[in-house]
Amino acid sequence: VGLDIGCSYPTILQHLKSIRPYQGPRKFRIWEDYVDQCYLATHVVFTLSNWGELSLESHLLPHEYLFIREHLPIAVRQNDVHLVGEYLECLRVFAVSDADPLVKLGIAFLLNTQSESTHRWDDHLDAYTSYHATMVAAQGLLAHNARGFGPGLITAVPILQAHLLADGTTMQDSLSPDERVTTAVQAAIQAQRQAREKKNSKAESPDLNENNRKRPKISETPVDFATLSTLKNQLDEATRQSDWTATKDVLVSLDNVAVDLELLKSTNLGKDVSLLKKVADTQVATLAKALVRKWKGLLKENGLSGESGNSMVASPPRPISSSSSPKSTTPPITTSNITTSNMKEDDGANALVPPPFPVAVP
Repeated sequence: VGLDIGCSYPTILQHLKSIRPYQGPRKFRIWEDYVDQCYLATHVVFTLSNWGELSLESHLLPHEYLFIREHLPIAVRQNDVHLVGEYLECLRVFAVSDADPLVKLGIAFLLNTQSESTHRWDDHLDAYTSYHATMVAAQGLLAHNARGFGPGLITAVPILQAHLLADGTTMQDSLSPDERVTTAVQAAIQAQRQAREKKNSKAESPDLNENNRKRPKISETPVDFATLSTLKNQLDEATRQSDWTATKDVLVSLDNVAVDLELLKSTNLGKDVSLLKKVADTQVATLAKALVRKWKGLLKENGLSGESGNSMVASPPRPISSSSSPKSTTPPITTSNITTSNMKEDDGANALVPPPFPVAVP
C-alpha cells in the first residue's frame, strides 16, 4: 500500500538469526508469546513463498521446517485450528505429500473439527476468529499446486545462504534434495543443542553463597495431588497409545513441577516412569532416566533408599479420585510413526506448562 515502515524486508530477514533457534512452549512464561512465535515461523514461510504461490526447498529454511514438523502435534492437542491450518499450508509449500504422517494427522484433525451445521471452524466464537479459522483450515486442506519455486524475493537468497553458513551447512549442488534437507536439519538441531548447552553451563556455574549450595530436601512448593494425578493419567494414556510425542510432553511437565515424595509414592509414578527407560523411543527413554535419577536424588537427600526404585512405589497404591482427574472422552492422538528431533527437550526452571486442553483427533 506504499507505506514506509522504516526498513525493508531483507533488513528484517537479516535479524531472523537472532530469533533462531525457535523455542518450545515451556520456554515462555506466557502462552500467547509462544503462539506469536509460531505465527512468526509460518509467516516467514508465507512471505518468502508469495503466500503459497511458490514452492520452497526445505533446506533453505531448516529451522522453520523442523519447528513446524515438531509443533504441529502440539497445535492438534491444543485444538488450535488456526495453527494447524497454517502449519499444513507451510508443509505443502515445502512440497510435503499427503502421505506424510504429520499431514495425515493435520487433515484428520481439521475434518473432525469442522462444524456439521455451518461447515465452518470455530463458529461458536466471534466472526473474525471463525473467518480466520475457516480460511486457514480450507487452505491447509486444499491440494497445493505451486506456480514455480521461491523465494519470491531474489535478494533474500544470499541472506538465507549466510544463515545456512552460520549454522554450519552449505547449499551443495552435489547433494540430492533429501540429503540437503537432512544436512540442513541436522545443522539446525546442532545449533539448538549448542544453545541449550550454553544456557545449561551458565545455570550450573558454582554458587558461592553457602545457602544455595545444597538443594532443599523437600521442595518448598510441592505440586498438589490433583495435578499429579492428572499428569499420571495423561502419561498412562499416552504410553498406552504409544504416542511418544505426548509422552515426552508429560515427562517434561513432570520434570518442571516440584514433586512431593509422599505424593510421588502414592501415585506409583516412579514405577510408571521407570518402565519408560527401556522403550524404543530414545528421547522418551532419556527423559525417563533423567527423571528417575532426579527423584532418586531427592530420596537419598531425605535419608531414603532409592537404588532399587521401590521407595518411589507405594504398597498398595493410593487410588486416584475420578473427580480430580476426569478422563477425556475425545479420541486419543496416534503419532507413533512421527519422527521427532531434540528440539522440544525444554528444561527451563521457570517453565510454562500449557493449559490441559483435551486431546482431539480423528
